[in-house]
Amino acid sequence: MLTSRGWWLLLTVLSLLFLGLGVGRAPLVLISLTLLGWVLGSWLIFAVQCRWVEGKLRVEREVRNDRGPVRSLWAGQKFEIVARLVCDSGVSLPWVWIADRVPLLGRWVTGSNQGQGRLSRDEPVDLSYELQCPAAGRLRFDGLRVQAADVHGFFQKIMFVRQLTVYRVYPALADSKGYSPSVKRHNILPILGTHRHRRPGSGSELLDLRDYRPGDPPKMIAWKASARRDRLMTKEFESEVPVRCTLFVDVSSSVRVGKAGENVLARLVEIAAAVVQASAAVKDLTGLCLFEEQKLLKFIRPARGASHVHRLLGELADVADLPLQTEHAALDRLLPLAYALAQEINPDLLESDVNAFPIWLPWWSPQPAYTRDAPLEPRPEPGVGVSGWLRRQWRTFTNRRRWLLYNLLVGIHRRLSPHERRKYRWRKQLAAILSVRHRLGPGGLARILEDDAVCRRHLQRFLAEHQVAFPVPLYDLQGRYLLAAPEKVDVLVRALLASLSRGRDNELFVLLVDLLDVGSHLQKLLRAVQTARARHHRVLIIVPWPEISGEWGVKSGEKNTPAAVGSLQDLFFQASAGQMRLSAQVVQRAFARMGVPVLFSPQEEAVSLILHHMQQLRTLQRGGPA
Repeated sequence: MLTSRGWWLLLTVLSLLFLGLGVGRAPLVLISLTLLGWVLGSWLIFAVQCRWVEGKLRVEREVRNDRGPVRSLWAGQKFEIVARLVCDSGVSLPWVWIADRVPLLGRWVTGSNQGQGRLSRDEPVDLSYELQCPAAGRLRFDGLRVQAADVHGFFQKIMFVRQLTVYRVYPALADSKGYSPSVKRHNILPILGTHRHRRPGSGSELLDLRDYRPGDPPKMIAWKASARRDRLMTKEFESEVPVRCTLFVDVSSSVRVGKAGENVLARLVEIAAAVVQASAAVKDLTGLCLFEEQKLLKFIRPARGASHVHRLLGELADVADLPLQTEHAALDRLLPLAYALAQEINPDLLESDVNAFPIWLPWWSPQPAYTRDAPLEPRPEPGVGVSGWLRRQWRTFTNRRRWLLYNLLVGIHRRLSPHERRKYRWRKQLAAILSVRHRLGPGGLARILEDDAVCRRHLQRFLAEHQVAFPVPLYDLQGRYLLAAPEKVDVLVRALLASLSRGRDNELFVLLVDLLDVGSHLQKLLRAVQTARARHHRVLIIVPWPEISGEWGVKSGEKNTPAAVGSLQDLFFQASAGQMRLSAQVVQRAFARMGVPVLFSPQEEAVSLILHHMQQLRTLQRGGPA
């Protein structure tokens, strides 16, 4: 409640009071008591004002663009955020400072996310700033952070006015670069017995004019051309041949690595959104399949229309900023981030009268040793015969003794170290908040407090809900990639086979999937793709890795020799580039045997390639050469 200025004033007044009592100077004592009474009276008035106003504050938020207030936003466009703190109480505050949390997806352009001034019923406090979202996703605004103070700056009160507002940011509108050039082709009659369509119909594009034949419908007669040529002419239109395309988008943990809007998932969403908009422009049918490691998130059958396109773009926007959650995240790095976030958005839930922490708790009842994470050990070398079995048993026994010694030392350290006791206090207070917030029921606080795995999971969920990034390890001690998730290939295979069972002839299936370190699961995908090719479908694979010959600085004809590196980061990039080159060669060779193209390229080339394949299918369905 007291600021640094207030503490200095209080200490000065008390010092003068004790000095006056010590030397027996009545005027000094009287002045000190007067100042002390004035300080206490000012504190009482300020406390009553804050307590009276605290429950009667609300936030009014509005998002505007050039045309006015909007509810849905588009990536790449600028928009203005206008927030207002309104007081519905008759009591006013002399000075208020407010601040708005800028979402992780937003990029600040102009303005300020802070505001200050006097707060009353007739005088709200406003702030305004401009943001720009580089990619699709969601903007989450939790509310405003409020800091109230008196006119002299002796007392302060920190509050957070909650008002949750979520805005959906749709993918950027496709421009002319995302569309392939449309050239009118001669309409050749389809070959009999192949490529039958349930809705052949006549199109709207004029193909040619010919002489009238008996039996032609009168509505097809071109009267103006007939009058000019003095004979009846009949109009011929191009056939409507819609192409069906299904996009399989990978939203697993391996594509969520990195900052929201700048990771691989954002690139996949941009490619899929551009294809959806380009297909809608030529009235093709587009479907969408979203999958991750364990399950199929969403499957939308191919269709067309404005409402269908809006639905697809909305689904892509919802998964564009999915957070990365892994069991390998370090708990010591998650705790400070989660506690800082709780201090910002839930300062009232960390007060001692609401969320108390007994000082004896770290000494008397620390976290049990059996619930803590075991220390990482290198992979044991395999042995052969009886000697190898004995060595493995001795190693196991030694590891157990080291594990008991480790627990003993950690228990002593956590009781004596002030840093460990502070982290334990953070964990207990966060456990109380998260157990209520996530509705864990009885025993939820104890589970988060004593089980590292449960605590790690709920801390990541808490940070992900508020779009706060946290560090995630990518490799273990043996150099294995921790986010490979090869089981997602099984989910993709089931979804692809289900689409084949409901498909038509000559459909296009685009697999936007990360195939890094999938191992033997790649054979399952090869068999599913071979089944699709046997049913006269086309399959295109877009791998969301960086361009091996461009972004990693390695030329296509250069030998795989270790180059001179100047830092550890350069060495890491060299090793990652080499691993990606080897994986790319394996994937390309496996799918090249069955004529399936695999593309490692930026967004523009990927969209152009997909639209080129759709144009080839359209020509093939008309009976022309592909």
